[in-house]
Amino acid sequence: MSVTIRHMNLQNYDDAVLSVVFTRSCEWFNVAPETPSISPSVSVNWKSRIIDSCGEILYATPCLDNHENEKSSLSEPLAVLGFLISYLKDANDSSSRHIWIAATNPGVLRSGIMTMLLERIESSHDASFSSSSSVYNDSVCPVLTINTYPKKFPVMYKLLEKRGYVLLCTIPSSKEGESGDDGPKNCYERRVMVKE
Repeated sequence: MSVTIRHMNLQNYDDAVLSVVFTRSCEWFNVAPETPSISPSVSVNWKSRIIDSCGEILYATPCLDNHENEKSSLSEPLAVLGFLISYLKDANDSSSRHIWIAATNPGVLRSGIMTMLLERIESSHDASFSSSSSVYNDSVCPVLTINTYPKKFPVMYKLLEKRGYVLLCTIPSSKEGESGDDGPKNCYERRVMVKE
């Protein structure tokens, strides 16, 4: 499958892109956009992550030839194959970025979409520090963090561990044994290796 990884941040913010990614997220996580927990304030929260927290959305689309790309619209049903939303944990410190939400279209699972998205964010995050003259020690080191629920998303935690993310902690489920229990939440980090 030929894929293009695109990105959106504060400099090229577009409500239409955010709307399509938000809609796909609701579909892929089986949540109706009109559900009370998915109110308009949630999409406002998404926008805030991009604008106020130096966030970005990376999203994968089918690769089209140049002529098709010019007239392509993101309103097409399967135009977004996967996405990843990240933001700075502290707007004044670009060394720590959190991957907030990541998802792949169920129709293209195990096709490498999430790997491509992770590779892109990792390489762009790594590049912003490896060319820096700053020296980081173990206590001050650029990191990417991400949380996932292994019970609900068994492939994701395996992918993270394979890519060098280290398990920091596991938070027990507050709904253990109840309906809708996603199981414990695993919190991971990946440190950027900067050569001195």
